[in-house]
Amino acid sequence: MTVFSCGMLPELRCRGSAGAGEERLACECHAGDLDDARRPPLHFPGPRCRPGRASRPRRVSIRSALGLSVVVVSGLPASSQAALSISSGYETFLMQIRQRIVCAEDDVFDEASHKPPPCDSMKDGPFCRGLPELGDSAGRHRPFTLDSIVPQHLFGDPRTTMELSGSQGSNAGVEADTTVNKQATAVLNQFLEEFYKPKELLTKAPSSEGRLDFSRLPLGGARGLSRTFSQGLPAGVLASWIGAWQVLPEADSPPQVSSGRKRPRPVIRLNGAIGSIRFSRPVVLRSLVVQPPHHVGSVGSHRLWIRARKAGQEVWRHEYHFDAAEGPRSPTRCLPGDQVMGRWAGDGRLYSARLLMSHDQGATVMWLDKDPSNRFVPWDQIFLPGGMTCKAAFKEGGSTSSSSVPPSLWRDLARRTRSIDELSFLVSSGAEGWLLGELGIAAVRWQPHEVTAAGDSEEAISPPADTSSRVVQVLPGPHASIEDISHAAVFYHADDMLERGYRLSGWSSRPESHGFQDTLPDAAGDEDVSSAEQSKGEASAKLLSSTFRSVQGLKQMMRGLYEGTGRPMVRLPPHVSQTRVLADLDHFVTSMDLTRSDKSIQEKIVKKYGHFESFFAELWDWRNPVDSLQVVYERWRRDPEIQQEAVGAFHRDQAWEGSYYCTQGRTKLNLDITEWSSIDGQESIRADLTFTIVKKKSTVSGRYEVAGKLEPIGRTLILEPIPDSWKEQPKNFVMVGLQGVVSSMDEVGATGRRVFAGTVPIFGCDSFELVSQVIEVTPGDVEGKGKVADAGASAERQLPAWFNTPWNGALARLSQRLDANRQKWRQVLQQVVREKSTKKGGESSTQDQVSKLLQAAKSAGVLSFEMTTQDGEEIVVKIR
Repeated sequence: MTVFSCGMLPELRCRGSAGAGEERLACECHAGDLDDARRPPLHFPGPRCRPGRASRPRRVSIRSALGLSVVVVSGLPASSQAALSISSGYETFLMQIRQRIVCAEDDVFDEASHKPPPCDSMKDGPFCRGLPELGDSAGRHRPFTLDSIVPQHLFGDPRTTMELSGSQGSNAGVEADTTVNKQATAVLNQFLEEFYKPKELLTKAPSSEGRLDFSRLPLGGARGLSRTFSQGLPAGVLASWIGAWQVLPEADSPPQVSSGRKRPRPVIRLNGAIGSIRFSRPVVLRSLVVQPPHHVGSVGSHRLWIRARKAGQEVWRHEYHFDAAEGPRSPTRCLPGDQVMGRWAGDGRLYSARLLMSHDQGATVMWLDKDPSNRFVPWDQIFLPGGMTCKAAFKEGGSTSSSSVPPSLWRDLARRTRSIDELSFLVSSGAEGWLLGELGIAAVRWQPHEVTAAGDSEEAISPPADTSSRVVQVLPGPHASIEDISHAAVFYHADDMLERGYRLSGWSSRPESHGFQDTLPDAAGDEDVSSAEQSKGEASAKLLSSTFRSVQGLKQMMRGLYEGTGRPMVRLPPHVSQTRVLADLDHFVTSMDLTRSDKSIQEKIVKKYGHFESFFAELWDWRNPVDSLQVVYERWRRDPEIQQEAVGAFHRDQAWEGSYYCTQGRTKLNLDITEWSSIDGQESIRADLTFTIVKKKSTVSGRYEVAGKLEPIGRTLILEPIPDSWKEQPKNFVMVGLQGVVSSMDEVGATGRRVFAGTVPIFGCDSFELVSQVIEVTPGDVEGKGKVADAGASAERQLPAWFNTPWNGALARLSQRLDANRQKWRQVLQQVVREKSTKKGGESSTQDQVSKLLQAAKSAGVLSFEMTTQDGEEIVVKIR
């Protein structure tokens, strides 16, 4: 008997006999065939069959690999008592591919720990725990079923789902299973075409783990923390501490590291608003246990952001929000950094995304396919892997624990999947003084080796590189994506998942059980399809973005940092210097400058993002590491004194004048307030919006109603169009809203005047600016009716003297550079629009010429004529 490596079925011992260039395999499974020794779960853990003699594997091309994937997925029978015919070369290929389909440690669970195993491998056949459910009416396991190259135990089996739905008379879940299998197949094909190398063996680099030994730190904290404290970390890994860190005794140690000694265990406190830990080489976090400040008591809301980066680029993030009034709460779902499914407003379908920022009504997400549009999604349109919406999860989870033991304030914020070299802590709101109780990491094992240079025989020691592999990672959902994973992280490949009985989190709870639908329901009905499509087209053109950050908001934050203005100003957080703020501002503003790229690249950027605000949002949200700006900006938004600047800015019968910018150029804009009310400090506004476009031969104007509420946080006002409120509608125009920030004017002599400026949230447009009109009342005007002050005379406005200080002048110049970047964006946008219209015009002119030619031929009674194309080809046109 010849024993082969089973590849796809590692627990099978196979008898083989040669014939016609193939190996005839008859596989049987016995528990005694498995190796008893099991390695700890490193990168690709799991038992293997004992190696045996096998034929030399053939070279497998990509085309043959793709052909085999189709055969394996669709051609294998559901059950078979006959031997399988698989080439030994194909077997090696399948084994290599399935070892590159992996799941992260945090995304899997042991099925046996949740419920008893439903079958026994000795009696029921191989991998009984890994095969899909067939319901109560059918057996859970069908012997000798072969798991395909696209793992059925991860992505489901469409054939089995169809059989089950047919027996139950329902098609529920069939489309969902088909969708995830198609997505997995597409990603796997891309991986095979672009990244798979048959001769490249996937080997695990040895790794080691370590944890910072805080017990060796001296208590008292008089000297602070050593900048290079690294005791307890793996060999070859050094940590650099940046920020105001201090060592303190902590009686309430993290539960998982409590030593039981009477001596308090030291912890590390971050006394500033920003701190970071940098590692000498990439590592994977195993634990990151933090706690809110002790001195906050029962007052205020406190928020800590975690940003993990590698080579300056963000890898993952997390957040800890502690509300002192509510007390300790269990960790909730739908936190920043979590992987979810969100409904994209462009087509109403669900796509995989990661949460970036939480808001009251929804969240800002990052689509995994890197689409920059429609990144604000309401909570009821964001789904967890099991199918529950985040809105429902907030009602169900996150409450104070009902058990006798209250939840601990210590919380582990580590994400254990990707390697990083920098860990940043940002106290975005609330008090400083967050505590770090434990930090554990894993890294590729350090093995000193000799490096001999030419003509130099001296020994040199170099640290190991960050060994990583490119694989197809399966995320909860499930969703497949091509990722680079570190060998220091814990992953399980497809065969490990079968052997160990592991399941992907969220897969056991089918999405359809929670009303998980891939498309929006057709609420319009068959008779209103055209209007539904029109509204859908208008919605896809709108810019769905949260107003928590904006270009105008950043400019107002810089304005709020001015010194000596006599109005409330935002103060820099502790241990955040003016030098760092200016450096981060310069870096960020420079990154938004299109002139740094070639002309072709500029057009690609404008076409990709479509709107300057979308370009800004992506750079701000995760692409640019500007920690000091994000902390200062968040505190500026929430400063009560800063919010007072917008109080009293609006009232009834008030007029605002200004302009907005779209592809036709600068356009006159007026806003007339018709209704105003204030309830519990929340101002509601209703107004008439009028736009006027002056052309050479005619003037186009339109008028409709808008309404919105003024939010104190950030002084933001969102005015949305009221449906069917056109009072004057020109042809081919749609209603759009305004999103902006309210502020006062700084020019000399502009006392009492306000500015409402921001963005027009539709692709093809850009910004707007409105200035309130001041009523000049004469002493004899007892009725309070006066004349409107002259809105012109902008050239006569003078800047106050405090603009000339070094700090204020630097901020003003950076604000001007931001405006210049926006102006350059408009120029490129106009050029793109002109090129597009020219192409359309050329096509239409050609069609007109052909139409005129046909009409002339018919009038002349010509039955046929010849045409010559641009390529020189002659075409005979016959007229019937």
